[in-house]
Amino acid sequence: MSIKNTIDESKFCRVRRGTGIPDEYESTHTRVGKGANNEVILLLRKPDNAKYILRRPLKDADTRNWEDARMEARYTHLASEKGICPHVVDMWYVRRSSKSTAQRRGLNMVMEHFTTSLSRLIRYEPEEVLKNAAFMQQDILDKLSRIADSGLFCMDIKPDNTVVRKNDDFTDKYECKLIDFGADFCEHIDLSDVDADGCLHALKKAVKDTGQFGTSECDEEAIKAECKRAMLAAMLILYVSHFQSTVSHCRRSLFFPQAWALNIMLPCAQCMLANSSAEQLSFVKTLVAHKKVTSLMQHYIGYDDCRANDVFPALCRRVKFPFLSDH
Repeated sequence: MSIKNTIDESKFCRVRRGTGIPDEYESTHTRVGKGANNEVILLLRKPDNAKYILRRPLKDADTRNWEDARMEARYTHLASEKGICPHVVDMWYVRRSSKSTAQRRGLNMVMEHFTTSLSRLIRYEPEEVLKNAAFMQQDILDKLSRIADSGLFCMDIKPDNTVVRKNDDFTDKYECKLIDFGADFCEHIDLSDVDADGCLHALKKAVKDTGQFGTSECDEEAIKAECKRAMLAAMLILYVSHFQSTVSHCRRSLFFPQAWALNIMLPCAQCMLANSSAEQLSFVKTLVAHKKVTSLMQHYIGYDDCRANDVFPALCRRVKFPFLSDH
């Protein structure tokens, strides 16, 4: 299924009447989250008062641009269909801001409600993370695998963009979903050939340059399969890097060994890279060393943790990865 056909764009409206919120939901006017581009408002579904959230744009949101909004809608719809992100029940694009209805230009979404983010759980309830480490590790790895299998490469993979809630099966286990599939942070493998500066364009070129593949349709699928493996490994590295940055803020309040144990995705990354060939590692390095990835990591983690010559020996002793610090 083509990424272009994953969402019915006829559902995008100009400005909906009233607040723009679908009639079956009522706003509590309670903000439960806020990012650089969007805020999250708690909704109640009529008549059972089930909790949902409205993700709506802030004044200078990146989805004010129609093309960015359309690509994020496609990626988010794909993630919702694959069970990667919270289920999206509705989305619409506002073309013109309206003060009377408090609507702002940009992409709006109504989604399942998750109680908190993984980063907040790490900071305020680290014992819950340690207690549920094995289950959460497998759940997050499953979501990352689904992203790669869907042909998506997401550069903004981190605990801040992982929402969690306890399951309803009385096991006290946490369910994890990933959010934020903005056009600036995601690329799709089927669209990589139209973006010569993209990460996946560089990856596909590196794989083809090995000379192991021809130009047949079967060869193209084999190239994609090799790329998807590298995409998963690279996203794991990005996740572990962000995880370590989050954990480092907890060291003052936690016993030191506990702080290291909180990076629950580290063993997954170690295992995957340990079982990779030198050629496969070179493909992973093509992604994590790409300028789009390094500039993003420098922005979020900081220059001191993004020095190009730093090594993260706990992950892989044979390859130097940028922005991965060994402290």
